[in-house]
Amino acid sequence: MVTDVVWSAARAEAVRKFGGQLPRSEDEQVVIDVFEFMPEVVSRHVDEVAAALEARRITWAWSVLAKRLQGASEPLREATAQTGASRTKRVRMAEGWIVNAGCYCDTADQVIEELFESGGEHGPLLADFADDESLRERMAALWRERRPVAERADREHVERMAAWRKGYLRRFKVGK
Repeated sequence: MVTDVVWSAARAEAVRKFGGQLPRSEDEQVVIDVFEFMPEVVSRHVDEVAAALEARRITWAWSVLAKRLQGASEPLREATAQTGASRTKRVRMAEGWIVNAGCYCDTADQVIEELFESGGEHGPLLADFADDESLRERMAALWRERRPVAERADREHVERMAAWRKGYLRRFKVGK
């Protein structure tokens, strides 16, 4: 089941759990960046940090939360994310497909079309998230990262076939 979770509501809940502490903008940026792709992870960490704050093991909950989630630096903005294992699972499956097969597509546009618009036996894997430009870019970036591996594999295959053909022709004296 896919559910929309709005950042402002998740933020308000975190502020409540953190005893009214408000985040610094740089901490909030880190949290939002993770929230967009993995809201379940942010929610779990909010609960853990709130427990540590309540036990007086930490003082600044938002800074601790940001440190735990550190990894992105997009500008502060309102974000809506879909929760549920479905999105996470499908994104991981799409990433696996790119690594194993999609990297053999000639262009990133072909990969995007396969994943979001027309591919797959049961329809495109990421059709439900077709309007998510950051996810589209993430998939294209993974293709660009993996494409050289596929190109090298293609070159090596052509070289092996040429060597095999040369040896076959020599062995059986074909064409002489």
